[in-house]
Amino acid sequence: MRPDVTEIDVDPEPVARALAQTSAVAPPAAAATPLRLTPAWRDRALIVLFITTLFCPLAILTLRLESTVGMFENRAKQPFPRPALTTAALNNYPRQFRNWWQDNFGGRGMLIRWNARLRVQMLGLSTDLVVVGKDGWYYYDDYGSIESYRAVDLMSPAYLDAWRTALQDRHDWLAQRGTRYYYYLAPGKATIYPEYLPQRINRVGEQSRLDQLMAEMRRHSTVNMLDMRPALLAAKADGLQYYKTDTHWNLRGSAVAAAVVGQALQRDFPAVQPLDLTQCTIEQAPYCGDLMGMLALHQLVFESQPIVIPPQGILATEADLVNGMITITRTDAAARDLPTGLCVGDSFMMKQIPYLAVHFRKMTFYWCDYLDPQWVKDGKPDVVVQELVERRLTDYWPLNPAEISGHAARQPVPPKLEDAPTFHREGR
Repeated sequence: MRPDVTEIDVDPEPVARALAQTSAVAPPAAAATPLRLTPAWRDRALIVLFITTLFCPLAILTLRLESTVGMFENRAKQPFPRPALTTAALNNYPRQFRNWWQDNFGGRGMLIRWNARLRVQMLGLSTDLVVVGKDGWYYYDDYGSIESYRAVDLMSPAYLDAWRTALQDRHDWLAQRGTRYYYYLAPGKATIYPEYLPQRINRVGEQSRLDQLMAEMRRHSTVNMLDMRPALLAAKADGLQYYKTDTHWNLRGSAVAAAVVGQALQRDFPAVQPLDLTQCTIEQAPYCGDLMGMLALHQLVFESQPIVIPPQGILATEADLVNGMITITRTDAAARDLPTGLCVGDSFMMKQIPYLAVHFRKMTFYWCDYLDPQWVKDGKPDVVVQELVERRLTDYWPLNPAEISGHAARQPVPPKLEDAPTFHREGR
């Protein structure tokens, strides 16, 4: 059945007029925009740049174009792996090659130096080993260097007793042989120059480990313990005593500390004339310290170094050491009545070699942190002077060989592990 449909009559003329008016006011259709393609030369340039970037490290390595200035590696780089036909060697070859490439790819040093300049010089960010201080000062931050200044962790009674017993035994053993014994700790840079540390590093305790040991030795020991801090602090008015870019005291500070040793020697050996810095000639030379090597800025950041020349001249320097040892003999008439000396210490004492030597007729230096009885038997010195840097108070066990400690009623016993300094327990 057909549904009902309603029919409507429409006049076509009004509709036609409305359509005509709409067409008259409508904007013309926009012309189609042609698709723009990247120029061919730009695509080619991008491809060339990409390929060049890939092969650039290999080209730099092959042609040896990279300068080694600014690089100071504390380990040997991985050698190029030799191919072998065994199954084990073939399995290990990809890992060995990757390790070699990571150590030797071209541009590695440049990228490391750029990173160091950005992080250290521009942003002032410290690293795990180096603290960036104020006004171009840098501080070593390992083995408890900063914590020694902050006085965070004091010596336990067992650890303090081990130190006192060991040093006293050395003193007594040497005294039996007619040899005088002197001991001192080289203060860390932060101990003498705390004012250039960043503000976030503050002093926590009133007494440091060095304070603690000095007090203990003065109360309960007969060892000649020398404290370098008063002389170094007083000498700050005359010029810098420590390098800004190095861990150590500079040559002026080395001479000041050597003069303290000379003054102690004079009390037992009147012929000794302590080094007088007012009689020394001081010259200046550029210097780049070991901390800059740790920051990959070696030979890129320099400071002025005071070269202190005693009236007797420079008898020897640390550069003259052979296998960590040197013997200096004076033949001038003024040295005839001076004592003979055995000096044992670390890199701080190494810098003192030319200034300690003026106090002895003959001086032998060993770069070492222990006292070997055989050195005393062979050299028969009148004096033994021993030095250790302050930061070693956090990890160094001052034990003696049985020949030195065995004469005593009791042998020094290492403190228990729980009595060890924090940094020793953590394996640092």
